[in-house]
Amino acid sequence: MRRVQQCHWQSTSPSFPTSHPLHDLQAEGRTALTLRRFERPQASGLSLWNPITKPLWITALAVLILDRVTKMWAVAALTDQPPRDFIGSILRLHLIGNAGAAFSVGMGRSALLSAFAFFVIGAIIYFATSLISKRWALTLGLVLGGALGNLIDRITQSKGGFLEGEVIDFLELPHWPIFNLADIAVSTAAVLAIILSIKNILPTGKRPDRRLG
Repeated sequence: MRRVQQCHWQSTSPSFPTSHPLHDLQAEGRTALTLRRFERPQASGLSLWNPITKPLWITALAVLILDRVTKMWAVAALTDQPPRDFIGSILRLHLIGNAGAAFSVGMGRSALLSAFAFFVIGAIIYFATSLISKRWALTLGLVLGGALGNLIDRITQSKGGFLEGEVIDFLELPHWPIFNLADIAVSTAAVLAIILSIKNILPTGKRPDRRLG
């Protein structure tokens, strides 16, 4: 009798007949646990390199390389040269040093803009692991590459204090401030961010449809 009683307490929970109401509750409970076990996490995880953040780093690297290469070419080919037409009179090559932000905004505040660039770069890297949208990753990659490209100029082209260098600009449109590829990347990212926000595609947080953005 003692052995029979011991086996009774060690047995699994009873199963109810299929016609019993509690049987449906048991089935729903097992299904919920199974789905929860295999549910995709809402964020991309703690790794900086994962399927969601790859577009961010690849885009940033591509923008940075293109920006540096074109600026080095501009310095070598356009220094002490008059502006020249590149695509008719629509796009001209005109080398200048810009102490402001993109498109010559905020002239004379290079140190402040450099500090802001450091903040933006750090924020993107910090929040990268929380991204749930590849489209936002690409958008932030454009910002990161552009910010790094212009920040390198402020560090390497300084003629006075630290971080007070001038950004290399060399592309000119009619009636528009002179700019560079880093400026184009940042401006494109701003447009993409507006579009994604209008479509209610969030960069971080819970993914409503459980699909990558």
